[in-house]
Amino acid sequence: MGKRMIELTALSIPQPWAWAIIHGNRKAENRLQHLRYRGDLIIHSSKTVKREEFNAARDFLSSKGVVVPNRKYLSFGSIIGRVYVADFHHDSNYIQFIPQGRSLYSQLKNPVRFIPPIPFSGRQGLFKVSLPEEYGPDYTGFLEEIYPLVKTLIGRTNSSHRELMGKISEEIAEGKLSSYLAHKFHQLLTNNIKASQCPGIYVPKYWSALAPYYK
Repeated sequence: MGKRMIELTALSIPQPWAWAIIHGNRKAENRLQHLRYRGDLIIHSSKTVKREEFNAARDFLSSKGVVVPNRKYLSFGSIIGRVYVADFHHDSNYIQFIPQGRSLYSQLKNPVRFIPPIPFSGRQGLFKVSLPEEYGPDYTGFLEEIYPLVKTLIGRTNSSHRELMGKISEEIAEGKLSSYLAHKFHQLLTNNIKASQCPGIYVPKYWSALAPYYK
């Protein structure tokens, strides 16, 4: 049986801006100001970008303390993740993420990175894409996938982490995962779990997939 597909709204954004959005380094976006879009948004990285435009964006991000990877390590012409467009405003807390002269922007929250990126031909403006349901914001099937990892880690982590794993296990058994526990689990996978503790399991793939559970 094939995977169930869902339709999502996407926007093509040039690099390195697209990378910065998905990695949480760009929390505001001015390209949506005329579209007035709110909700979950698929981020597509444009296939091409002029060298001078890339360098200008990199320098701007660098001035804000963001280290942009070498161009050859970025994905172009691909769907790279999902973000939530919260609202439009002029809040000074976010103006630092927007180049000077562009005052109206949307607040971006809860970036989710897709691993690996999905090659795709983008379009101008907002457009629709059909993706497997696990790329959507309401997917809960992932709980079944992480349950074996949780059970494995219960026996391979220290006592404080085992208690956390136990609570997560109980929630997953009930078909849910609270924002608090999802965030704690994400932190644990990111900072404390070593490959030797879960052989044969590619832990990084769980990092981005946990993000939808703590919007």
